[in-house]
Amino acid sequence: FLTGRPATVAAVFGDQTTHLGTDVYSAFFQDDFQMSRKLTLNLGARWEYFTVPKETGGRKFGVFDASAGQLVHRDTPYVTSKRSFAPRVGFAYDPTGTGKAAIRGGYGIFYNQGTVGTARNLALNPPEATSITYRGTTLAQPFAGQGTAAVPSLISITPEWPTSYLHSYNANVQIEVARNLAFDAGYYGSTGRNQEIALEINQATYIPGSSTATNTDSRRPFKGFGSIRVQSPIATSKYDSLQVGLTRRVSKGFSAWGFYVLSRCIDYGSSASSRPQDGTNWQAERGPCNFDARHRVVVSFLWDLPGTYTSRALGFVLAGWQLTVAAQFQSGSPLTVLLSTDNTRTGNRLDRPDLVGDPKVANPSPAQWVNATAFAVPALGQFGNLPRNTIIGPGFSNTDLALMKDFEIGPNRRVQFRFEVYNITNTVNFGSPALTLGAINFGKIAQTRTIRGDAGSSRQLQFGLKFYF
Repeated sequence: FLTGRPATVAAVFGDQTTHLGTDVYSAFFQDDFQMSRKLTLNLGARWEYFTVPKETGGRKFGVFDASAGQLVHRDTPYVTSKRSFAPRVGFAYDPTGTGKAAIRGGYGIFYNQGTVGTARNLALNPPEATSITYRGTTLAQPFAGQGTAAVPSLISITPEWPTSYLHSYNANVQIEVARNLAFDAGYYGSTGRNQEIALEINQATYIPGSSTATNTDSRRPFKGFGSIRVQSPIATSKYDSLQVGLTRRVSKGFSAWGFYVLSRCIDYGSSASSRPQDGTNWQAERGPCNFDARHRVVVSFLWDLPGTYTSRALGFVLAGWQLTVAAQFQSGSPLTVLLSTDNTRTGNRLDRPDLVGDPKVANPSPAQWVNATAFAVPALGQFGNLPRNTIIGPGFSNTDLALMKDFEIGPNRRVQFRFEVYNITNTVNFGSPALTLGAINFGKIAQTRTIRGDAGSSRQLQFGLKFYF
């Protein structure tokens, strides 16, 4: 590179502009029914239909036909259902009839719109986009000479696409335990169906004694292609939580609330791009969701600072200030240990190690968050037994403060002064540890969670003015 002669130069050629269009049709009804003085029902239903994305520019979608072993081009990428009916049921019951207690519950189905992003990728499969590699060129003329077309890798989709949806349900109790003070406790949960993940259907087969990192493509079942990732709506998810809280309604210029959540989320992949380490055994990916946080506490209050002043000038400056504080604390999110090499020789490069000990350390710190001796590289060609998302990263703690006051400067005109402090305690929120087994920094944390400009970064002070008119 320093001499101006790179080893290889790769470029993608072709018109990669897509013009996708899709329509959404919805119909619903919902109403409250007062069954008695104590009981109210909320009943409804919704129907939704998300049309299959179309290429308004006339471009076809490249979809891999596994039965024929070839890439075919279609006007529509998949077929979907119009039977997306979503019932909604809710109730509110006042057991005492005094308005000081309430029992509530609800259930509903919620549908997710189709995969427009995946449809765009289908429109960019060959021949619309072709990757060419050049060797022996210079930085001055990187595309000189005759390039070599790379083995095409594809993104495809299942021919039938059931709309993904969520069963959402909850039941809770609210009790007035004192004047202006309410206690809440409830269960909140959901179950996901037809969740999208990406399956590798062209992973290379391991042949003992004949499998190397350089002959991966020759060992794939569909010759002439590299990776073929098929977006598949086959996964599920499950979320359960206990939520407990206290709310103090505004009284004497002060209001506050605080909630604690104990939760668990399980799935097979937390995004549409999630890929199993073994494309033939996606069920082995069952584990905590990427965003799972077992414990979470949120507390906030708003206080109109008291004070009366006989002097009009002092009142203009000192009266009417508001102080607000918001704090959140939560446990760490799950993380996955990966190998640095393609140990299974499948070409997926998502191999996990074997778990041979306790990955936890007595006193985790940025210098050592994970016990490296708890993992071992499996035998060549074998998948590791370590489940997905078994390591828990650092927790999160953040407290923000704001002091504000409105200054009336005329009819329907005012200026608001704000002084805000983010992460007032200057708590260090560590980022995730390096979890590539074999790397020199394995198990170590090299940075904070957020460098700047977001919740969890170092303490920041901010002054501001707002003009309302």
